[in-house]
Amino acid sequence: MYLIKVPLFIALFLIGCGSPYVYKNGYKVEKEVDTSDITIESIQKSPDIQKKIIVVDSIIDARVAKEIAVKLRYLDGKVKVINLYLTTEGGWLTDAFKVVDSIKSIQTPVNIYVKDYCKSAGVVILLGATGKRFAYKDSFIILHFNRDYDSNNSLSQINTQRFENIYKTRSNIPLSWYPLSGDRIIKLNALEAKKYSIIDEIL
Repeated sequence: MYLIKVPLFIALFLIGCGSPYVYKNGYKVEKEVDTSDITIESIQKSPDIQKKIIVVDSIIDARVAKEIAVKLRYLDGKVKVINLYLTTEGGWLTDAFKVVDSIKSIQTPVNIYVKDYCKSAGVVILLGATGKRFAYKDSFIILHFNRDYDSNNSLSQINTQRFENIYKTRSNIPLSWYPLSGDRIIKLNALEAKKYSIIDEIL
């Protein structure tokens, strides 16, 4: 086997090509991805759908948001309540709100269970549950307030407003924590998350 030496700047360029985001007008946004292959037919054989639940254990991006949306529509009306199990490092806020909108668009209530940890954009999904919000006693809820308001970007403005609004309407975090900007991380255990009404019950 021959080893091929690649100059450092070429290696960095190739790594950059695999980056999940691009910069537009100086603002970091998610790359556009093709999600047309995610359909009702494609998700029917997934292990979680066969158990009539939804399991999310990855970052929240466009593909994950689309997959959750399709699974929600598939299970809507087939069960009395949809149970979504969530473990995530976070992800893209736009995609998190797509999940929240998908949850609101169906008739069946959606319970959300935090298995190990739920961070950043994942907490937005947790707050958007239309059923009950659960966390196992050893799990962590990690709030990440990193919304830098960009007056020149309409998507940034909408996300920032929705981000603060969902915390104001679906939790009782201290007023001193607002505005939810900068780059702050607040780690809560299950008891603390219940205290601030981010979850409803501890398992």
